[in-house]
Amino acid sequence: MGLVAFEEHYSIRELAGVRADYMRRIGFPAVEKPGAGAGLGRILSDVEEVRLPTMDRLGIERQVLSASSPSVQGLTDAGEAVRLAARFNESVAEVVRAHPDRFSGFAALPLQDPPAAARELERAVRELGLSGALVNGHTDGLYLDHPSLRRVWAVAEGLGVPIYLHVNDPIPGQWRNLEDFPELLTAAWGWGTETGTHALRILCGGVFDDFPGAKLLVGHLGEMIPYALWRLDNQWRGQFDGSSLTESSGPPRIRELPSFYARRNLYVTTSGNLSAPALRCAIDVLGISQVLFAADYPFEPTEDAVRFLADAPIAESEREAIGWRNAVSLLKLT
Repeated sequence: MGLVAFEEHYSIRELAGVRADYMRRIGFPAVEKPGAGAGLGRILSDVEEVRLPTMDRLGIERQVLSASSPSVQGLTDAGEAVRLAARFNESVAEVVRAHPDRFSGFAALPLQDPPAAARELERAVRELGLSGALVNGHTDGLYLDHPSLRRVWAVAEGLGVPIYLHVNDPIPGQWRNLEDFPELLTAAWGWGTETGTHALRILCGGVFDDFPGAKLLVGHLGEMIPYALWRLDNQWRGQFDGSSLTESSGPPRIRELPSFYARRNLYVTTSGNLSAPALRCAIDVLGISQVLFAADYPFEPTEDAVRFLADAPIAESEREAIGWRNAVSLLKLT
């Protein structure tokens, strides 16, 4: 089987201006996303002209299509978010129906309205045939560990589908130590720090105690979490034995150490982190079953991602697992 790529972006015309509007609203520096430029909207919405020929040439059998940041997470009006999420999901479903052997899809979720988001996830999977959801970071400061979003996790667990946590710009002022370094605010560091912290909120916020069968995907080989997992556990142990608790901290939020949930509920993809030592770390810390292939089309060169996996100094069984076997299991492919 050819490669299955998990973080491959698609868009519709109605979402074209959301990022620019969002950046103006939050007052974030106008730093362009990698790969952005003239014709990006056409590339994102394309299927036949460039996308499929590129997949054929590079041996990618299937892309899992998803919205790029901020998508509906960048909207303030809940009604508009509900409408555009439904429109995006229907468009992705049309592509999947037209090419069922080449594409799967992750739904956009209007988390501004948690009950509507839960209903949309159910509709997207049961009626539209999508394979889960992708959330582009926080939704106006609302993170996926928030109690109001437990109903979304309940639907995801019940359907047996994953939620992919994709990068987004942080809340304005959150990373003041980077204010003088705009080149670090986005893909180089800021997005990863924001997304890794968001993922840790989910791991350490009790979501996977409530929903042990839920699955969280993150890109860039785990947004630094595998590298830091020993230290996270080591610091957390003091809360379990009471030695580091203060009056204000209260009892531990979770029943197990962070690594327990990381190895059971967290999956990481290779998108945008083509480092052999980082890949080895992710495999050794999380287990080979938790690592997936992604190219981050069209924001990163797909050729580089494919070549990286082909040349990585790992066992052939590991290469096969990352390239497609784990995807078959996670997405229930035949």
